Amino acid sequence: MKSKGLAYVLWFFFGWAGIHRFYVGKVVTGVIYLFTGGLLGFGWFIDLFLLGGYVDTYNAMFMARTAVNNTNANVNNVVVNIPGHLTAPQQPTQTAQPAQDTQKPQTQAEEGNNSSC
Repeated sequence: MKSKGLAYVLWFFFGWAGIHRFYVGKVVTGVIYLFTGGLLGFGWFIDLFLLGGYVDTYNAMFMARTAVNNTNANVNNVVVNIPGHLTAPQQPTQTAQPAQDTQKPQTQAEEGNNSSC
């Protein structure tokens, strides 16, 4: 966790060199401030108003990273053992096939020949 007080002290005394930006994790803009004298003083003055938000953002990101890393602390594992005979696929059973009719169905013409009048 970073302190806003220390960030403003670094800004006041070393803001022209971007030390306060290194402190809150903004390395690229810290290097730019270092080589440009705090963007010729304009960036140094603007950071007076932005620095508190930078510290808050850094602290929020820090808390999010540490919370993700500590998620395994309260995990309970549950193991359920299932006997193998309950999980094995069942074999299809043979069903009795209905008896097929071996007689050929009669047509109307054949029915007329078999009728006696």
